[in-house]
Amino acid sequence: MGAPIGARNPADVAGSGPHLSPRSPNLSPRRGYAGPMASIETRTGKRGTSYRVVWWTGQKPNRYKKSANFPTRKAAEDYAKLIEHAGGDQAAADQAVLSQSSAAPHLSEVAEAHISRLIDVSDFTIGQYRRSARLHLSRLDMPVDQITDDDIARWVSWMSKEARDGKGYSPKTIKNAHGLLHSVLAFAVKRGHRSDNPAAETRLPSADQHDERDKFLTREEFAALLPHVSERYRPHAVFLWGTGARASELLALTPEDFTVVDGVTFVSITKSVKMNESGTGTTIGPPKTRRSRRRIDVDDDTMTWVWPLVRAAGHGQPVFPLMQPRTSSTLWKAMWKPAMDRARAAGFTKRPKVHSLRHSHASHLLAAGMPMHEVSRRLGHASLSITDDVYAHIVPSRQASASLAMAGAVPALASSTAEIA
Repeated sequence: MGAPIGARNPADVAGSGPHLSPRSPNLSPRRGYAGPMASIETRTGKRGTSYRVVWWTGQKPNRYKKSANFPTRKAAEDYAKLIEHAGGDQAAADQAVLSQSSAAPHLSEVAEAHISRLIDVSDFTIGQYRRSARLHLSRLDMPVDQITDDDIARWVSWMSKEARDGKGYSPKTIKNAHGLLHSVLAFAVKRGHRSDNPAAETRLPSADQHDERDKFLTREEFAALLPHVSERYRPHAVFLWGTGARASELLALTPEDFTVVDGVTFVSITKSVKMNESGTGTTIGPPKTRRSRRRIDVDDDTMTWVWPLVRAAGHGQPVFPLMQPRTSSTLWKAMWKPAMDRARAAGFTKRPKVHSLRHSHASHLLAAGMPMHEVSRRLGHASLSITDDVYAHIVPSRQASASLAMAGAVPALASSTAEIA
């Protein structure tokens, strides 16, 4: 996992608090460290006397010298002991300094307190939050009042470039982890552990252009892709395309959820398939958010594919068949991956995900002129801002209004130029 991020000038805190002990939290001896002991150099100049701790770090043949300056010899001696105990790891030594100079709880403690108080999410989601806190946020595990926006910027860089043995995480994973971090630090502010949220204005990596391109399918692209979906799962793909439902919602539908009123088919989405916290089993629970409970109309072309499954399903039984465990991951393995493999072999260049069918549904509704707030309710988004963040750039009316504005401005500009000439 590496040492925690948070290295600052040790002189900022060293010597200003309690005596620094090598038995500090999160500081353990580095095995196999055979470097020389840290030395202290006295430096005298116009501004007075300062003390520099010098030590070697790294392994041969890539060892190099590092140093840190202190205003007093006592602070330098204390820090030298920490450096020696940490095997030359400056980040670990700095973490020990910070831990002893603050009475605030560590980020990991605040994260657990925050997560344990969540009551409107599933057990599986709780487990995912805890996993993210353990895997992603441990690099920032220091007293919460010591975390700065610079620390978070370095953490984002580490997540993007160095994590997972240099592979880094995707922009979406970083965004999700940062969202958790922001919530945890907001909880810390609420509890009085600090006065501000240093994650409030973090700049995050933008999505790869290919990711954005793969998110949306045109009608022609979906028509080209559908024959590669096995016959058993084509109704699943068509329903996701035609309704914008989440895969977890599709898997929870039973015949009772389908009704016809005045010749129009409606489906009531009131539940979804959820994993338990351990990830070993599934349950049927409420959908993702309160606004995810909704009743939407479904076109006749889509229902032509789906009615046979509705009629074949028994009372209270799933409409859309799938092997166990009935999860979105299983749907990807059974329906989507084989279809994409066949499609790419046939020359299909995009790499959409199952969730891309939901994005594509929304994009077509917006292109047809459906208002953003209606699309938001149809998708079951928790708020209109979520819909706007994801789809605003593809709303044709906004593009058209800009072009109309310029259409009036350009002739006027050309006319004024002619007059000057």
